[in-house]
Amino acid sequence: EYSKAKQELADVKKSMEQAASNAQAQQTKQTEQQQWYNDNFRKAAATNAAQRRKEAPAGPNKNTAYARKQQWDASGANTRRAWDQFGGTSPKKHGQKKSSKDAPSGGGTSGPSANKG
Repeated sequence: EYSKAKQELADVKKSMEQAASNAQAQQTKQTEQQQWYNDNFRKAAATNAAQRRKEAPAGPNKNTAYARKQQWDASGANTRRAWDQFGGTSPKKHGQKKSSKDAPSGGGTSGPSANKG
C-alpha cells in the first residue's frame, strides 16, 4: 500500500511539473507571437492610419449617410430609383371605390368569428 501511494504521489508531481512546463512554453510562444505581430503590423497600421488622416478632406466627415444623401440629391442625375416601379408615386387603382353602404355591418353570421363556439 505504501509503495503504491508513493508511486501515485510521484506520478502526480510529475504531471504537475509537466503542466507547469507546458504552461511556461505556451506563455513563451504567445509572447513571441505578440512581439512578431507588433514588429510587423502594429507600426505599419499606425503609419497607414496617420496617412489616411492626412489625406482626409478638411471639414465635416464626408463619409456620413447624411453627406452621401446630400451629394445624391445635389447630383440630380438620377432622381428615380432603379427599383421604383411606379416612378416615385404610388400605384393608381382604377375601379369603383367601396362605399360605406356596401361594407358589411359586422353583425353577420359569416366570417371566422361566426364559427367560434
